[in-house]
Amino acid sequence: MLITSISDSGGTVLNIGLMSGVQMNRAQIHQQHPNIRVKPFWLKRWVEDISNTQWHKTFGIVFELVKSGKLTIQAPRTRFSLREYEKAINEAQQSGHIGKVIFEPFLLR
Repeated sequence: MLITSISDSGGTVLNIGLMSGVQMNRAQIHQQHPNIRVKPFWLKRWVEDISNTQWHKTFGIVFELVKSGKLTIQAPRTRFSLREYEKAINEAQQSGHIGKVIFEPFLLR
């Protein structure tokens, strides 16, 4: 797991979804890198466990918050291919940066 090998001690790796179809072994990552937190987020699991009515109610609230400007999402500052991981890490470590540094697995450079 390359990203955990190069993360700073005390850093967090956010595992979004299960796009690859391969589950991350968080116990193994913690054993090898005890100072790195891996936090999972699976919207799909939440969606599978709620009723259609609750889904519509929840997203109706979210959409209204977005439309009213009360909920915003910070745009990514920069995007890098996975091959550019060193550049991405350097960019993320710059003090005072605003915006996320995003890896795009299908971005070719």
